[in-house]
Amino acid sequence: MASTDELIKAAFDSAVQKFKVDLDNEKAIEEISKTQSIEDVYKATEELQEEQGKRNGLRNLAKIQPLLEGLRNYAKVIEVFVGAKQNVLSLIWGPIKLLLHWTNNLKQHFDAVVNVLAEIGHLLPEFQRAMDIFSQNVYIKEVLVLFFQDILNFYLIVLKFFNHSYLKIVFEAMWPKQRERILVVKTQMENHSLLLRHEVKFEHIQEAHNAQLKAIEHYDKVEKSLRRQEYKSIKADISPLIYDERLDSITSLTCLGTEAWLLNHPIFKKWLKSKIVSSNFLWLKGIPGSGKTYISSSIVHKMKNDGLRTIYAFMSYTHSSILTALSVLHSLIFQLASGSEALEVLVNELSGQDLKSSFQAATDILKVLLPCVGPTCIVLDGVDEIKDMERRRLLKRLIEVCDCFDTVKIIISSREEADIETILKSFASISIDSNNAGGIQMFVHQKTENWLQEREFLPAAGVEIRELLKPLSSKAKGMFLYAKIVLDNVEYCDSIEQIRRELRVLPESLDDAYSRILHRINSSPEPLKLKARKILGWIGCAPTPMTVQEIEQALVVSSEGVDGHAQVIHAENLRRACGPIVEVVDEYVQFVHFTVQE
Repeated sequence: MASTDELIKAAFDSAVQKFKVDLDNEKAIEEISKTQSIEDVYKATEELQEEQGKRNGLRNLAKIQPLLEGLRNYAKVIEVFVGAKQNVLSLIWGPIKLLLHWTNNLKQHFDAVVNVLAEIGHLLPEFQRAMDIFSQNVYIKEVLVLFFQDILNFYLIVLKFFNHSYLKIVFEAMWPKQRERILVVKTQMENHSLLLRHEVKFEHIQEAHNAQLKAIEHYDKVEKSLRRQEYKSIKADISPLIYDERLDSITSLTCLGTEAWLLNHPIFKKWLKSKIVSSNFLWLKGIPGSGKTYISSSIVHKMKNDGLRTIYAFMSYTHSSILTALSVLHSLIFQLASGSEALEVLVNELSGQDLKSSFQAATDILKVLLPCVGPTCIVLDGVDEIKDMERRRLLKRLIEVCDCFDTVKIIISSREEADIETILKSFASISIDSNNAGGIQMFVHQKTENWLQEREFLPAAGVEIRELLKPLSSKAKGMFLYAKIVLDNVEYCDSIEQIRRELRVLPESLDDAYSRILHRINSSPEPLKLKARKILGWIGCAPTPMTVQEIEQALVVSSEGVDGHAQVIHAENLRRACGPIVEVVDEYVQFVHFTVQE
């Protein structure tokens, strides 16, 4: 059976190992281990005083004198009574030297460290005197272990906090919370000082050990719960637009490989590899329907696969009434903070009352969060689909953000509107419709083959249809939407003869393609034509998008009034009624593109 002294030494060694695991910083542990004694710390403080004097910024390091002397006293005691080895002693002195070194160049941080070290110093009891009086009590050595664990818990809090790379930005917001955690450790130290008495018994030590383990754990648990509730409350109040489902929907409709031309484009490659602020902004411009949204979704996946933190927004005319520059920043902020306790705390601390309504406050918070997450890519699609004034505000602010960080890449996709051109003319740009002919050809081929396979055309008919569709890619003139509308419309044909009539002379333009669909609707039987016209009218005029269920319910309401018996008895096939100019996204019915409404 192990002796008491062996058990005490094992407890010290266990505390050392736990500290190293919890700190999880091999470089810091290596630096700490280089400090062997209090003389090393005094030497470091003298060097710091000399350096600060040269900078005319001399600070009062005498404040930590009580701590150093208290720890000197403690170190002597554990060397004599416990036989503490160098691995234990290094953890007493090393963290002090490391903290002073880390914070030396920032007065606010240095003063905070010195002040909190001084506070701990005033709590340390006279260990030597206590051991002289109570050395015969075998449990007194257990109290020394408790103090060692207290000291390490304190070091752990401050070392992890002051080692954050983004500390300069968030210090004022985050330091008060760390002070609260330090207060828990200080309370434990005060309690353990009361144990340095002759009457201390095993049950007292056991109770103290249990309280020590639970104190910070309980504080962190309660604090985490409160922080999470506060964050959820802020998020619910702002209700930011989240585009995950939109991204999934776009991705499911994207033809694999059609983005390859962009990934190999020299301008895109340069943007991707650039580490220069002025080259980190890229504009993808294109005519309506050129596939900007699908290209943007491919970029999101590309950047995520490359390991970059990627945040994005897919703006659409269907939500133009609620889309503002501020709402886009809100979305980016909460995407950045999502899943990170530290960043959620930052949002809590920085948001105040201004985040919901202040464009400047949202910008400031975004600037704080971005350096905290490392290399980040921002992808914004459909900037032209929000109001002129709002998109100008948004673009100017994003340029400002991009200029602040060399780790942030921004890619914008939009039509080549005059106001957007004015703002972005000095940045690199790629014209989508001038480069996507190969992608359109691939799309036409894949969609045609899938359709032919699904409809099980005879081989001869398949050969004829492929031949009729050969001019479609070039006829599209960079417009994916044109090719899609033509192909979707052909799928409504019921015979090879109808297909021939539709494809022998392709539409001259997108408007011409829409006209053919509307002509087919107007040529339908009267009930079907009236139904389609109603649906198209509602989609075009409703102030907010209508759901499938709302349209189904509206269709059964008579113009003469409601008699209480109107009931939906079957699901409506809206695309069958209206053709390929409408689509259902997340249960909302909308035009397949804003050009339909225009």
